[in-house]
Amino acid sequence: MGRFVLIVEKGVVARSRGKHAKRHHAFFVFSAFGQSRSRATETCLVNEDAQMARIEIVQSIDASIFDASNAEDLKKQIVHHFSEKGCPPTVEILSDTSVRIIFDTDTLEKAENNFHKASSLCSEGRFNAAKDLLQKAIKACPGFSEAHRLLGQVLFQQGEVDKGMDEVLEALLIDPKNMWALIMMGNILANGKNNVDAADKYYKKVLEYYPDNAIALNNVAGTLIRKKEYDSAIRYMKQALELDNSYTNSYYGIALAYYQKGDLDNAFKYASQGALKGTNRAEDPGVRQELLKLLLTTAKEIAKSTDYESKVFKFAHSLETKFGVTIKFERNDEQDTLAHLEFADFYHRKDHVVKYKKDGNYCHYILHELTHLEMMLSAQMNGKLQTIGFTQKNFDAFLQDYKRHFDEVKKKIGTVQAEQLAKHLFQGLSLQVMNAPLDLFVEQKIYEKAKFRPLQLTSLFAMESSNIDAVRQTANVSEFPQIIKDTNKLLNMLQSLLLRKLYGLDFVNQYKPSQNMMNRAIEFFKVFEDSQASFNAGDEYAVFEKIATTLGLIKYFTLSGVEKSEVKTESDKKQEQFNKIHNSATANPAITVMMSSYMVGAMEYFEELLPEDIEKIAFECALVGQNGINPAQKSGYKLNNVPGKDFSGYELLAYYYVSWAISHPEMLDKLQMPFADAYRMAKQILDSRRGEK
Repeated sequence: MGRFVLIVEKGVVARSRGKHAKRHHAFFVFSAFGQSRSRATETCLVNEDAQMARIEIVQSIDASIFDASNAEDLKKQIVHHFSEKGCPPTVEILSDTSVRIIFDTDTLEKAENNFHKASSLCSEGRFNAAKDLLQKAIKACPGFSEAHRLLGQVLFQQGEVDKGMDEVLEALLIDPKNMWALIMMGNILANGKNNVDAADKYYKKVLEYYPDNAIALNNVAGTLIRKKEYDSAIRYMKQALELDNSYTNSYYGIALAYYQKGDLDNAFKYASQGALKGTNRAEDPGVRQELLKLLLTTAKEIAKSTDYESKVFKFAHSLETKFGVTIKFERNDEQDTLAHLEFADFYHRKDHVVKYKKDGNYCHYILHELTHLEMMLSAQMNGKLQTIGFTQKNFDAFLQDYKRHFDEVKKKIGTVQAEQLAKHLFQGLSLQVMNAPLDLFVEQKIYEKAKFRPLQLTSLFAMESSNIDAVRQTANVSEFPQIIKDTNKLLNMLQSLLLRKLYGLDFVNQYKPSQNMMNRAIEFFKVFEDSQASFNAGDEYAVFEKIATTLGLIKYFTLSGVEKSEVKTESDKKQEQFNKIHNSATANPAITVMMSSYMVGAMEYFEELLPEDIEKIAFECALVGQNGINPAQKSGYKLNNVPGKDFSGYELLAYYYVSWAISHPEMLDKLQMPFADAYRMAKQILDSRRGEK
């Protein structure tokens, strides 16, 4: 061993011989020696072996800074001062003014490495392996406070509550200000011993030592939740988020507190934020799953208790106003899909029609079709609307590509069934390739309407589960070409990536994709995301073309632009005749008087109702009106929202007009109901009855 000059700078040892130096981490400081407490650099003599198994320091000291009565007592104090994680150095007092200190850095380094490996294993849930490493670290360095704390946490996770508590107490005996040990002791008392008051003392001790600690704030809030002091708990956890806006526990705690209070909207809001912003933490790896469970539970409860049908129909009427169109709804519980759109121009008629089946998450499906309609109308106004269809020529291209495969299938199941299968696969593949990219845009637009998010999440989650099951079920069907099965999986993964982006729910790996398929899905999704930066109505078709072309499937489609068509239907002709008969200039005065009388009755009935109840009646009248209302019909019309009443045609029209005049007066012109004079007369009659001038 040679003699070297040792320079200590901020805990880093640099040994120097001439101009060359090699740096090593040091596990000690020199603040206790002589004047080094106030100096950034201290020089002493050191011997160091080649492997850094130990560091030997010879240092001048000022013994007066230690409260020692003799040399042995001084030696003990120096040993205690320089012990690191319970690994004491060897101390030899050479004289009244100098001391030799030998540090076993190899043992300490191994103990720290074992601790860090154990911490990583804990975050993976591999507690037995972590426990073995922690026990080795503690055996090497008995005073390693954090190793005792983490071992206590492992034991607690494994259900050994008392043993876990003993280890954490040992950690606190070694270091009473060990923040993680204080928090862990609070957690054990709160969750293992159900002693919330005792836990609170440990959490508040953390705040005393570390007042700006998010974890401590959150744990104090946790005890308040247990005491049902929800408002106070929420304040603490919001403070924690101000310090660390990625702390999942705080989002979960706030959402849980709001949920327990019955405030589902705020519970959903904070659970959603946590799912997107929160990160996994080694100290509590399971909290994210609990947060996601709460998010889904809250979404389902909101969806179940909210009248989304009225909100969806209200959105439809806003589209009618915005684009100057008419949207009709037709319920058909026998159809296969929950909802589908018939775009007026494609069917050579004036009205757009949404046909729906009242089942499951049908309101989301109707909303999806309405949002798609909104995008199509916007694209049409922008001159970019396209039809995406497939013809016999496209089908022939498909058959040519898979001729060899279907020739083999014919041998197994026969020509007729093979041909039917080919048509089925072609239609299914074409629809999925067409819809998957466009649906990304539709659902993104729905997400931007925050009030529909609980409904959207509930529906997309159910859809995701169904998609995963479908992919698994077809995986081993030999009659399906492998490339079609792969394309189906890939396009379903796009929906999963959107669900992950919007709500933080990640199901992509449940499709068990290859790395190449995962890369391709991410590539396609990025095409969609990049288009959002400078999106113009109609750009969605370019994204479809890019994906279909990259997949080599664009030849299965026929694309063409669409011009706005003007079509006068039989329905339009009937409406014109109705308006002519009831026009104020030509209408029979007796009909106007009769309608005003019915409207007075409607106004008096609505006086007892809340605005939202009147709006429900308005939307229900609109639904009934989709199938036409015969003014001459004497009875037989019913409204669920006006129970026990039988309406004639004119009386129903009166309720129809008045409900919209009250709830959405801006929509009256769109109703095309020529009863403005009757409505004014009705208001005058009602005012007169009240003695108003």
